[in-house]
Amino acid sequence: MWGRFSITMMRGGPKHNVIPGRAELGFDVRVPPGHDWRECLSQLKAAVASSAAALGVRFVEPDELGTSPPEVSVVVDEKSVNPGWMTDPEGDFVREVLDSYERVFGERKMAGELGGNDGFVFASRGLPTVAVGPIDKDSGFHSAPEGASEEVMIKVRDMFVDLLTG
Repeated sequence: MWGRFSITMMRGGPKHNVIPGRAELGFDVRVPPGHDWRECLSQLKAAVASSAAALGVRFVEPDELGTSPPEVSVVVDEKSVNPGWMTDPEGDFVREVLDSYERVFGERKMAGELGGNDGFVFASRGLPTVAVGPIDKDSGFHSAPEGASEEVMIKVRDMFVDLLTG
């Protein structure tokens, strides 16, 4: 499993010929299981602060914004944190899910996921957690045209029925 840093948003002035009073750069950071997201955030802040200093720009914490006269400054503000998680692949629950998957799909498959889902809520409470969904190579995941085939949707449904009644 590997981490990822993606710039996902840029915002500036209202028109192309107006110098903005504020600009925003948004990004998505995926921290793999076993790594402390707080340490990753600390490293990111240190890198941004170093780059800002090299440009003669002040690095500030989010609560410092607006507390001094207007100036050029940069801030890193975390909006939401969903820590990476992993369930023991040798655990009973994982084995049950894989057994149901194999009965329906005809093979055993397991992979790490770079996307976000609600699994972190259960995993953070110590519950064995597996993410399963109707994604295949033709899903167009988060791109046009995004979707799921009827065949895969039916198989995922059948897998859940098998898992719950097996």
